[in-house]
Amino acid sequence: MIIARVALLRRMPRRIDVLDYSVPEGLSVSRGDLVLVPFRSLLTRAVVISVGETEPGGKLRPLTSLLAPKAMSETDLRVFETTAKQLVQSTSTVLREVFTNQAPRPSASETPRPSIRQTEVPFVKQAIETVRSTAECFIEVLDFVQAVALVEAIRKTIPGPHRVFVPHHHDAALIDGAMTRLAGLELNTPSVVDIVVRSGIPEHASYDRNPRYDAREILALQHKETKRKLVFIDVAPRVVDLAAFETILQAPTELIEPPQIIDLVDQKKAGFTSLLTEPILAATTEALQSGKSVLLSLNRKGVSTGLRCKDCGFSPLCKSCGGSPTVYEDHMECHRCGVSAPIATSCAKCGSVKLTQRGVGNQQVKKRLQELFPGVEVVVVEKPDKKSPAPSRSRKQQVIIATRYYLDAVLNPLDPPSFGLVADVLGDIGLSDPAYTAGENVLHHLLELRGVAYRAKCPFLVQTWDKQLMDKMLLDPHGYLEEERALRKLVSLPPYGILYKLTTRGETTIEEIKQRLHNALAGLTVREHTERKHHVLEILIPNGRSGNLPSVLKQLPDDVIIERV
Repeated sequence: MIIARVALLRRMPRRIDVLDYSVPEGLSVSRGDLVLVPFRSLLTRAVVISVGETEPGGKLRPLTSLLAPKAMSETDLRVFETTAKQLVQSTSTVLREVFTNQAPRPSASETPRPSIRQTEVPFVKQAIETVRSTAECFIEVLDFVQAVALVEAIRKTIPGPHRVFVPHHHDAALIDGAMTRLAGLELNTPSVVDIVVRSGIPEHASYDRNPRYDAREILALQHKETKRKLVFIDVAPRVVDLAAFETILQAPTELIEPPQIIDLVDQKKAGFTSLLTEPILAATTEALQSGKSVLLSLNRKGVSTGLRCKDCGFSPLCKSCGGSPTVYEDHMECHRCGVSAPIATSCAKCGSVKLTQRGVGNQQVKKRLQELFPGVEVVVVEKPDKKSPAPSRSRKQQVIIATRYYLDAVLNPLDPPSFGLVADVLGDIGLSDPAYTAGENVLHHLLELRGVAYRAKCPFLVQTWDKQLMDKMLLDPHGYLEEERALRKLVSLPPYGILYKLTTRGETTIEEIKQRLHNALAGLTVREHTERKHHVLEILIPNGRSGNLPSVLKQLPDDVIIERV
């Protein structure tokens, strides 16, 4: 009897990759064919993974029909099978995403085309020659405008077809035909050159639902299986890019004025207790007097970051998830879980009414700027909730206090406001993030802000509590990233190891997971902690030491969320 092993195009438990069906007489199927099969009480589509013979007498349900021969090429099938293995997902779950989420190619909105300076032309020509002469490369640019100009130059000078990937729909609206991460799962794409713009932005990965995948990793797999060129473009490489790309073309930083780095320790000694220090206020005054707008980056919402009891030092926590609620003018809100509550008036631990606000939020900075610059519009731009209106894109003179959301979803780099100052009010704020990528994420954000200042031909200021570190990051970014790379190699963090993050979302406990994985975890680094009331187990595997762990992980219940981070 001829049997076909197929992957159903539906979400399946991670332990079930294929199901067996008998092939009726007269029907010929082969690997990569799209077929129709019975499953439970329904008919569902499936992809043939393999065909073979078995002894007669087995009771298997027969295939219903052949829908499309060779619906998947051998290359695509290998890529997505490998992807499923890396993600510890069933092949069925990944292929379902491939067949149901074919990404459209949007047309860019009517915005001015990128216009770079004459001094940038030699670098763009050098970048084109680098792309032409290498199979894969990382091109470092000064800003998004230079990146778009480079994309257009690649399209004009290097034969296609080309695919361009961006992290956000906002970016796709600025580059004609650009696609977001879903396009990484496209089938049978006749691409010759794959270009990833803003390659360091985390949103190239999808971790909000299964299958949890990173489009950049899928493109790298496709590159290994095909002769496509692979080009990453951004203001700086990630540490994993330093290891992945032999060719990295650095940006022409000689075109940029060095940033002014302000030591908050010195400012505090001089009597400035607010984040609005003398250099920031002087630069803001100068920009406004010249008729320009001001962009102040501060990735902190609310009036303050929390409360603290003066008597016992206790800080109120969110009763829902245990996070630290942000203080607004009339309420407190936890940005982990979205729960709001009245502002506490007494300490829940000792009963004292001596509660003080700690940390400075963007609303507090806005209030102070309105006092200092009456008559100037001061706006806060942050990700709106369901009740908030979309942020204004007004072009009149104003002071913009922006969270990360402004760069990702509001600013049009091809047609920006006329800035007279770009500043990060607290440049090292993201270094408190427990993620091992915190440092490179902070650097990336600062370099994007530097690019906005460069294009506006205005000063770029950064305030920090650690000037020595900030000097290293901004005055020698590659030296900083190489130090990060050496540290990761020392402790086997990616790219020198694999980090799995297991989160319990159902009845399965961390203890049960550890018992199931007991033998496979021998010699590996394991860390246990809590995120938003969910128990998390992180497993760090040095390269070449995975043993049988991936196959054991595949047998875990599906209420355990597995991410490769």
